[in-house]
Amino acid sequence: MSILFKAGCFSLFMGIASAGLSSAYAEEKKALALEGAVFDLKSSSSLMVYGNVSDKKRYPVSDATVTLKPSRGSAKETSSDSAGLYSFTGVEDGMSYSLSASKEGLGRSKKVNFKIQKGETGDFVIGLNFKKVSVPGGKPTPTPTTTPSSNGKPEDLVHIPLYSNANPFVKEIESNPEIDPNSDAMVEGLVSQAAIGFVIAQKQWTVPVFYADESTPRYDVTLKCGKEWELGVTQLKNVPIPDWAEPSDDNHEGEINPDGCGGSDNGPDEGDFAMAVIDTATRCEYDFWQAKKTKGKWAASWANSISIDSDSIFEKGLSCRGSGFALLNGLIWPDELKAGRIDHAIAFSYDLTRAGGPVSPATDSDGTSKGSDTMPEGARVQLDPTLDLDSLGLTDYEKTIAKALQEYGMILVDDGGGMAFYVVHPLSAKNNPYEGILPDKDYASLENIPVDKFRVLKLPEQNSDWQDNLGVVENACADFE
Repeated sequence: MSILFKAGCFSLFMGIASAGLSSAYAEEKKALALEGAVFDLKSSSSLMVYGNVSDKKRYPVSDATVTLKPSRGSAKETSSDSAGLYSFTGVEDGMSYSLSASKEGLGRSKKVNFKIQKGETGDFVIGLNFKKVSVPGGKPTPTPTTTPSSNGKPEDLVHIPLYSNANPFVKEIESNPEIDPNSDAMVEGLVSQAAIGFVIAQKQWTVPVFYADESTPRYDVTLKCGKEWELGVTQLKNVPIPDWAEPSDDNHEGEINPDGCGGSDNGPDEGDFAMAVIDTATRCEYDFWQAKKTKGKWAASWANSISIDSDSIFEKGLSCRGSGFALLNGLIWPDELKAGRIDHAIAFSYDLTRAGGPVSPATDSDGTSKGSDTMPEGARVQLDPTLDLDSLGLTDYEKTIAKALQEYGMILVDDGGGMAFYVVHPLSAKNNPYEGILPDKDYASLENIPVDKFRVLKLPEQNSDWQDNLGVVENACADFE
C-alpha cells in the first residue's frame, strides 16, 4: 500500500529511517528509501516521477530496469544510475500508474500503484526496494538531515538529479566520433597545462551546494558587477539562502570581495568564493561568484539562477561559469566515486582557453589565449576509448574518472591554471563526503591518467558575436532588479 506525503522538504527525498523500518536498521546509517512511499513535492515544472532503487539492506542498485505503466497506453522504461536514481518526465495527470523495478539476480521489486489527480502540479518521489542484497559489504547512501534553518547544515551530502536529458553533459560519445583536424596541437596544450598540475579541485576553487525549501530565509542579493558590466541590474531578488551556507574559501589576496566587481578593497582578489543553492520547492538553482554575507546581507560580484529541469545552459551567457553553464554541471559527486560510475561528461578548466568566443553548447567565454594549442570553451575532449585502464596503475577514483572520460569525455567550462576537474565542495555537509575515497587534500592528483591520450572532438565554429548576445534573462527562477 502506498503512503502519500504532502511536503516540500528535501529531507523526504532519498530516504526515511522511521516508519516501516526495523529499529536495528534505523540505528545504522539510515535507509536509502522507504519502500512504496510516494512523496508529492511541489513543483513549478511539468510532472515527474523520480526516486531511487535499493536492495534489502538499502544499498543503491544501479542498472535496474524501472517500468512505469499507465492505466491506459504504453509503458515507459528507464534504468537507475550509479546512485540508484531514476526519473520519468512527461507524466500525465488524471491517470493511474504502477511502478516497479527489475534486475537479473534480484528479481522484481514490489509494485507501487498510485494515481495522479486531475490538475495536480506536484512531482512524485517513490523508493523501490528489492528483497535481496546486491552488494555485500557495501554502504548505504546517507540520508540528509532536514533543511529548516533550526537544524543547520546536513550531516551528509546527497546528490539529487539535476537538469534535463537535453543537458549536453549527459550525451554519451558515439563509437566513431569525428575528430577535430587540429586535435593533436590542442592536446599538446593540454599536456603543457597538465605538467603544471592535473588535479581534482576538492577544497579550493570548487563549489559547495546547499539545499533550501519554503522555510529558508530569503535575501535580495546585491550584484556588484551589474553596474560595471552595464547590465541595468543591481540585485537578484528573493533568493533562498540557508543560514549555514558559505562560499568556498579560496586561496587569494586580500578579503573576500564585498564592495567591488571581481576585486577587493585591499588589492587583487583571486578567489572565486563560489557556491550554489538548490531550492527543492521551486526546483531552482542559484549560482554565486565571489559571494559574501556582511551584517546579515548577501552580496556577490555576480549571481544568476536557472531551473534544475532545464538543459543547464544560460542561453545568453552571464552564468557564474566563464562558458555559460550552470555551476554544478559536470561536477563529480561523492556517491559517483563510491559507486565507481560517472554517467556524464566532466567539467574541466585550464589556462589555454582560446580568445574569439565559445563553441556550442557554451554561450559565453573568458578565453584570452591565442595559438594552435589553445581550445575554445565548450570544446569536448575524449580519452582514447581503446585504452586498457587496468594497465595504467590508476587509483580507484582515477579509474572511475578515466572510464567516464572514455564514454562521455570532458567539456571545457572555465579558464584556470593547470588542468582541473571539480568535485562538489565538502563544505556542503558536516561530514567529509570524500573520506576514504579521495586524499584529504585541497587537490587530488590525477597524474596516472595519460593526458597525451586525449583527442578533441570536431569543434563547431566559434561564435565570434557572443558578446553581442550576452544579456540577463529573467525566468521563473531569476528575478532581477
